[in-house]
Amino acid sequence: MVQPNYEEYNFKMERSFFKQTEVECKLNATMEVKNIVSVAGTATSIGEEPADDGIRFSGRAVFYILYETTEGELAKTECGVEFTDKTDGADGAVSVKYASYTVQNAEVKYVNGGYVVQAMVLTEIVVENASTVSFLTGGEGILCDTLPTVFKYPAEKNRSVLQIDEEFDVNYQIKNILAHSVTACIDRVQSGIGEIIIDGTIFLSMTVLQNNENNVIVKEQKNIPFRSQLEMSGASPEMQASSHISVAKCALKVVVDEDRESSTVIASVDLDAFGCVYAEKDIPLVRDAYSPLNEVEVKFDSGTQQYISAEYVLTEKVSGEADLELGEGEKVVFVSSERAEGLNHNVKDGVLTGIISASAVIKGENGYRGQRVTVPFEISLNSNENTEYKFLTAVENFTFKLRSSLEIDATLRIFVIETVTENYKAVADVVVGEEKQPNTNAISVYIPRPGDMLWSVCKELGVSAEVITELNPDVEFPLTGTERIIVYRKI
Repeated sequence: MVQPNYEEYNFKMERSFFKQTEVECKLNATMEVKNIVSVAGTATSIGEEPADDGIRFSGRAVFYILYETTEGELAKTECGVEFTDKTDGADGAVSVKYASYTVQNAEVKYVNGGYVVQAMVLTEIVVENASTVSFLTGGEGILCDTLPTVFKYPAEKNRSVLQIDEEFDVNYQIKNILAHSVTACIDRVQSGIGEIIIDGTIFLSMTVLQNNENNVIVKEQKNIPFRSQLEMSGASPEMQASSHISVAKCALKVVVDEDRESSTVIASVDLDAFGCVYAEKDIPLVRDAYSPLNEVEVKFDSGTQQYISAEYVLTEKVSGEADLELGEGEKVVFVSSERAEGLNHNVKDGVLTGIISASAVIKGENGYRGQRVTVPFEISLNSNENTEYKFLTAVENFTFKLRSSLEIDATLRIFVIETVTENYKAVADVVVGEEKQPNTNAISVYIPRPGDMLWSVCKELGVSAEVITELNPDVEFPLTGTERIIVYRKI
């Protein structure tokens, strides 16, 4: 009797969906504006959900506008707007892992007697697709060529908002924070008992107007280290952990001490954090099967699994000259809102490319204006063709010098996530056919081909591996082709 046994295995793959959404936000109608100098924006998630016609998502965009008042002073205001949209297609998506939102092409226009911010929000949503495959595990009357395989799979995941609070002092009175940028980078992720632990650094850059006679403008940069936990009931220290973070919100509050002529900056940063732990399972994949009792037809199926193979931090110094157009009598007052953009996640020839983008504030006879400046960069990586890469990039130690051109220097902190895709192929079905006629030979002698392995000999002779090795103890595999394999039978 031939009776195959099967077991189901769940395979998971990631897919990324991108969508650009137009957003619009009205500014305070009472603003006394002479010039709009610059606008920067951030966007954060409200929620995402797979649906039959795509992935529905919603978020909130916040814009920070620097403008010149009718009195010739620099001032800042902000506005926010919620948005909803959906991606096209999401077949097989079972859950959303994480989402990231980036504001692009933000500009302020004068429309119908008022100022309006118009921008595009680029949304990337990473989802999990699941498939179930049934593989042969053995059975009665079935002999299998089995390859033990380590199967690494995401065992548990969680997504939460991490709140990081920090305060620090400066030895002058702050009149206003004209511009700021916040980026964050993971330094290390490890699995603990019932949680994963995320160590990282938040990089806060502020352009500050001092409260003094000369209205001096200075740049303050603060690195805020943090350690946070994401709950995962099934996590344990021996498991591999991974994480993805993005800055969801940053609130800055200034407390001025006039007696001591100093100020305290209180920063509250919300991080949208995703975490996952991986478990391992030994799968006895059956590469081939036959039956000594019946003719069988073997059918194969495959499954694909992804997992994080490595995570590490790169620190790279970047410098270059930015294109800058200055009119007669104009000068650069400050450069702010720096960030890394346009990173190429499809690394080719081991080179990561992107740009550092910032906003230069320029003053001339007609007042203030802003100009976007960029510096391209290339970073060499030891890349692998079979590996996918993601980069979480933060900018620290940003400086500029105005000589014959605008020279920008910065340090990039890059958290590299390497993802490996493994394909599994094994026997998925055995169709049992007619009963074989018993071999009536008392002795069978098999003349092998060079390179024959034990399994091919067993299949050819219709006996188990134990019979071959017991009756031919001196034979070593792979065979050279000069051996003679002998099998004795009781007649």
